[in-house]
Amino acid sequence: MDPILSVKHVRKIYGTNEAVSTAINSISFDVPKGEFVGIMGPSGAGKSTLLNIMSTIDEASSGDVFIEGVDITQLSEKKMAQFRKEKLGFIFQEYNLIDTLTVKENIILPLTIMKQKRQIIEAKFQRIVKAFRITEMAERYPSELSGGQKQRTAAARAFISNPAVLFADEPTGALDSNASTQLLQMLEQANEVEKTTVLMVTHDAYAASYCQRILFIKDGSIFIELYKGGKSRQVFLKSILDVLAVIGGANDDFSNGHT
Repeated sequence: MDPILSVKHVRKIYGTNEAVSTAINSISFDVPKGEFVGIMGPSGAGKSTLLNIMSTIDEASSGDVFIEGVDITQLSEKKMAQFRKEKLGFIFQEYNLIDTLTVKENIILPLTIMKQKRQIIEAKFQRIVKAFRITEMAERYPSELSGGQKQRTAAARAFISNPAVLFADEPTGALDSNASTQLLQMLEQANEVEKTTVLMVTHDAYAASYCQRILFIKDGSIFIELYKGGKSRQVFLKSILDVLAVIGGANDDFSNGHT
């Protein structure tokens, strides 16, 4: 089976002449459909740059990124916008909810833009809010929600259109340990049920332990890959912390109430 996402010799260079900085140095890897992949590494390693290139937010200096067989680096701006709308989902640390829309209106926005039928939108909405346990919040506005509720709303919005690939950039970064755990459990469940491929940048080893594979980035290159396999989440967490101890990039979140 062909991978749903394939990164081929991607490089990202900033600056010119003598002031050149290499953020991504010829990275290549494949992701099969339905995998939950974490991207970790020290600050400045290039992990967010890599995510931005894969998610069409930034452009690579060279190399190719294929999503469902389409080389997104070769798309025109118009086709890129259409591809992003139809195929990609996003969860950001800042939630990016629209304050003047209700929770329901925020969640169904991608389907509304795609002009899907009302009954289809309603059916998908009911399924996704049940999965993320925010049914009773449908008519509230973002200002009436906690940080955890806002992020669950953002995650529901990302999943509702059944994207080919969902990109999450530090989705637990602004959450307390309880809200973080709730979100991660729901992301894990949604990934399993919806079979949506997820790529998540995180500095939190605890968050990464919910992934099936971790790509550790150091100095713009893949330092090592770690597979969960049949390990328990606790054993996988220890393996993640061991790698971070070698390359840097660990934080204190694990000691701040996570179990």
